[in-house]
Amino acid sequence: MSSHHVIREDQEPAILIFEVENCWESLNELLEWSPKVLVQESFVDEIESRQTKIDGFLKCSNPINRNNADDLHYSQDHFCKSLNQWLLHKNYTAINIFCDVDMLFNIITELEKTQLRLPLNVYTKLGRCIIKNGNTFKKWYPKETKVACLNEHQLPTFTDISLSKAKAPYPFDGIREYKSSSDFIILLEEIKPPTD
Repeated sequence: MSSHHVIREDQEPAILIFEVENCWESLNELLEWSPKVLVQESFVDEIESRQTKIDGFLKCSNPINRNNADDLHYSQDHFCKSLNQWLLHKNYTAINIFCDVDMLFNIITELEKTQLRLPLNVYTKLGRCIIKNGNTFKKWYPKETKVACLNEHQLPTFTDISLSKAKAPYPFDGIREYKSSSDFIILLEEIKPPTD
């Protein structure tokens, strides 16, 4: 980050941590930008042991006593709806979520009924899943990166959430374009280990 870069309140995408699995490297990279960090209460000790500041909590409950404006109270069955409500007074451009594959699938199935306010980057042991409104997506990728469009023709089933749907990796660096048959697009990117 350059010295002239000014970070405004809620500019960096918030990080919601339900489960990290094998995505610690991705989480550490995102934490370098000092985003808001919300953690499921069962995961607090793990995050604090890594000396990471926690700004709020993820609570699977009704918001009876709302002590902290950063806390996200959500319903297990309506996470996207709860997230949209929480985002009403926030200025984020995206949200990063670390969770297990079951929660990712629940988010994807809820998208049939709930439109997202902004893009989600969901990290699981399978890779990084990008979920955003619109039916096209363009991004520069390094050569050999595996990317699968999970809803190219239809909404994926639980077993469809894998990189096995990825087309052959491109042998060159460049911009790739993906299209979906829905009003939103779901891409699964492999997370490559860092190179030394």
